[in-house]
Amino acid sequence: MRRYKFQSTLHRTSREMHHHMAESWLCAGGLNNREDMQAFLAEMSNQDFVDEEIEAWDLNEYPDFDRDELIDAFQYIRENFDEVYPEED
Repeated sequence: MRRYKFQSTLHRTSREMHHHMAESWLCAGGLNNREDMQAFLAEMSNQDFVDEEIEAWDLNEYPDFDRDELIDAFQYIRENFDEVYPEED
């Protein structure tokens, strides 16, 4: 079975890896709260997020990186924000 690696984490699929990339970027490793993330999503396009992330993390150096998949991952977060980042009780 093929594995995809990002930030020392192995993923079963490319889609799973790209979602990890998007979620890691948006939450800034846990530094951003839900309100911060929602504000960023309101201010920036998926393409803007991807361009910043590619530059900051040199994602083009990852052999399995696909720009369109990362754009799709950010779109998924937009459409399913409460599922991806549920409110804490």
